[in-house]
Amino acid sequence: MALAGKAEAILERLEAAAPQEGLDIVSVEVTGPGDHPIIRVRIDTLDDEPIDMQGVVDHTPWVSGIVEDLDPFSDAYELEVSSPGLDRPLRRARDFGRFVGSRAEASLTQMVGGRMKGTGTIESVEGDLVTMSVDGNPWTFDVSQLKAARLKPDYAQIFAQAKAREPRGDGDQPVATDAGDRGDGDPGDEA
Repeated sequence: MALAGKAEAILERLEAAAPQEGLDIVSVEVTGPGDHPIIRVRIDTLDDEPIDMQGVVDHTPWVSGIVEDLDPFSDAYELEVSSPGLDRPLRRARDFGRFVGSRAEASLTQMVGGRMKGTGTIESVEGDLVTMSVDGNPWTFDVSQLKAARLKPDYAQIFAQAKAREPRGDGDQPVATDAGDRGDGDPGDEA
């Protein structure tokens, strides 16, 4: 069985068990050399709250158990279970629907609307039809035509928002300015 077939088999089994665990299986990827394949499973919560590291740790045993039961490779393999990350893969209509208004990139298996790939904003999802605004024009395709898609986060904006949340030292948070300053208004004993 080819690597893509093994990934599909693992995905199918994990998706069958995931709802009872309160999880969404975002993607399964099998990669690496034939003598040491790597199985990457990306998981997330079913609600709009992203999974945290503890959630990944808590759910890894049952994911591992299902993969071990399948025994996809006769030799050793490596299993990686993780969150989907900021540039999470999109593979189903509901994935696109969850992120309407976000930027994404998609590539298709065939030409649709004069293009096979594009980057833009997810505008809407109706059934299995996804509409993205690419270069200011609507681009509509069926998810069955997807080769690959993922969110395209604006890292500059993310870093700017994180920087805006950092303490500024203007009274909101004590900030030490030198080794003698404890940040509590008392410079301490100076020698």
